[in-house]
Amino acid sequence: MRKRYDKAFKAKVALEALRGEKTVQEIATTYQVGAVLVALWKKELVEGASSIFE
Repeated sequence: MRKRYDKAFKAKVALEALRGEKTVQEIATTYQVGAVLVALWKKELVEGASSIFE
């Protein structure tokens, strides 16, 4: 069974990844998620950020 993460959690993790203070692997370990998910959420945040200002 797959674990589901809510939007707030994804945003929190993605923002931390975007800051660049820690590596993706360190963030993944901290939040107990896969590094691939962290990278994906970061990418989605960057690509979707422009929609905030519409």
